[in-house]
Formats: sequence, structure tokens, C-alpha cells
Amino acid sequence: MLQEVYAPALTKCTNGDFVVIVPEFASRRYGIQLRCYWKNNKTAGAPWEMKDLFGNDVTSAPALIQSSEPKTDGRLEVVVREKGNVLRHYWCNPIFKEGQDWQWQQGDKFAENVKSKPAIVENPNNRNIEVVFWGVSMLEKQKYQPDVLQQWWGDKASCPSACPKWKPGLSSFGVDVASGPSMIYSTYGNYEIVYCDSNSKIRLLWIPVGFQMWQEVGKPFGENIASDPVLIQSDLDNGTKNFEVMYRDNFGQLRHWYRDNNDPKKPWNPIRSPEKRPICIGNNVLSGPSLITSGKGNKGNFDVVVVEASDSSNGYLMHYWRDNDDPICKKILIVCPPKCPYWKSEIIGKLPTITY
Repeated sequence: MLQEVYAPALTKCTNGDFVVIVPEFASRRYGIQLRCYWKNNKTAGAPWEMKDLFGNDVTSAPALIQSSEPKTDGRLEVVVREKGNVLRHYWCNPIFKEGQDWQWQQGDKFAENVKSKPAIVENPNNRNIEVVFWGVSMLEKQKYQPDVLQQWWGDKASCPSACPKWKPGLSSFGVDVASGPSMIYSTYGNYEIVYCDSNSKIRLLWIPVGFQMWQEVGKPFGENIASDPVLIQSDLDNGTKNFEVMYRDNFGQLRHWYRDNNDPKKPWNPIRSPEKRPICIGNNVLSGPSLITSGKGNKGNFDVVVVEASDSSNGYLMHYWRDNDDPICKKILIVCPPKCPYWKSEIIGKLPTITY
């Protein structure tokens, strides 16, 4: 008997609702599938609603975005690794009403030798889907180059209303890759990627949209890293929109770092207490985090979803959030007040044991 837990994927939708997708063991026939949870944020106190399973033979955390599909509320796009170390695309046009099932459509398989969960963003110029993952690149004379990042993209112009045609992009980039990546499109007009190297440090790469050469910026950072890192750009600080990184540490808690984009040197700093101790989130965390800046408040809350262990054979799917409009939390400092950050939590649901 083997118990495995993969990180969930979280996004906020056009109307402010939350969608979470997490792998869940279904049956010996279908293996691990994907389970969707939805929360109606228009109704105060609304519970999380569990949707039907979809997908087959899932072997990684899913990557989830809401694309800007015309004449829809925004199509949900999921890319996940499946059996055989390949990637699979799923999509649906959700109906944001209680009791309504969502019809997920299965797209094509693509890529090979995939070693991690993927990261995805939408190209702002043409709505294509950009995918990056930790993989193995084929060199000349049938030699493999291990521990690199690879890029594929989904050409929506070829099939505007259905599954895009998947094409390889840059063959390999990155140095000493040892984790799955996390990717954003930043306000600088760049794609930005973080990943963990074999020395358990996080590296940041960037590339302007349309260019062909990734560049590394800043010094590697982080400590006690035990999961893939996740990267977002927040509405903090003073309009420059800081970069925020979160990961699970070796002690089963979440660590939070940020890059002050007001500082010309753009240093990475951990969130610490006045005693210079790391401020950690959660307990008995089993998965890497999924992190977003939601539309709640003027600054946007930080919302995190993780899987935590319980006393039974089940795990808890947990939702943590921080009110960034709280006067204590409006300004993130290297040394924080004792109550900063102030995180609240709720249980989304219980996850059954994953066995093979």
C-alpha cells in the first residue's frame, strides 16, 4: 500500500469564485483522476462544492488557468502529467451555479520524458497556452541532457473553439533543475519562472514575450525546501507588485518569501518574526502549495490550498487566506510584527488514501 498526495491547483474565476483541482484515487481501472472543487464567493458562507472526477492515470499535480476564451465566462484549462511521462490537456466551459456539473473535455497528449508537474500561462498577445516542465532533452547522437526545463505551446489559432494543436518550443533551458517549475506573466512584460536546484535553492529565470533566450536573475534563495515552489505577483508593494514565492519545508509547514520590486537590487527576503524566526503556515502539510492573489479587498488576499495529514487514512484539503488590507499586513517587512502575516483557514474536504 502506497499513499501519495499531489499539490492542488487553484484559480480565481471571472466572477470571483474559486476553483480547486486535486488528484484523487478513483479505482484500479482508472487509477488517479482529477477532482474539481468550486466555491461560490458571491454568496456569503457558501460551502465548497465537489464536482465529478475526470482524467485517467494522473501522476503529477495539475496546472490550472482560466483562459480568455471569447464569448464565454473564461474557459478552464488544465495540463497534467499522466502515465508514460506524457502531458495531457483538459478543458471545460464551467457553469457557475450550484448543482451544475461541469463537462470536462479531453484534449491531446503531448511531450515525453516529463519528470514533473507542468506550469502554464496564457500568451497575452495571441491567447496561446505556454507550458514549461522539468524534462529530459534529446541531444545529437541520441544522447540525453538531463535536468533541464522544456517548453511547449498550444496553438489556439489552429482550433479556436476546441483543443489546441501542441507544438514544441525551446528545446531546453535552465541549469541544474531538480523540481517542477512555476510560471507567471509579469507586469514587466516577461514570462518569469522559479524552480528548485539540486542544492535546494530556488532560481528565477525570465524572458520577454516573443524572445528566444531565458536569463537568470538574482541569487538563488530559500532554505529547507521540500516541494516545488510556487510564484505569483501580488498587488504589494506601493504599486510595483512584488513577487511572492511559497513552498513546503522539511518540517511540514509553508514558507513565504518575497522580492521587493521597489528595491533596485530586487532582493529576496523571507517573512520572519521580530526574533528572526521564519513565520510558517499550516501543520503536517503533505503537498506543495497552490497560491493566488484573490480579488477580495483593495490589495487582494493571499489564498493558499494544500493537502494536510489527518489522524485517519484520509488527508484534509485545506484553504488558508490572509487579509492584505489588515493594517498590520499592508506593508510586508523583512522583520514583521508578531501578528503578520495573519492567516485564517477552512477545510475544503477530505481526500481518500491514494493506493496502487
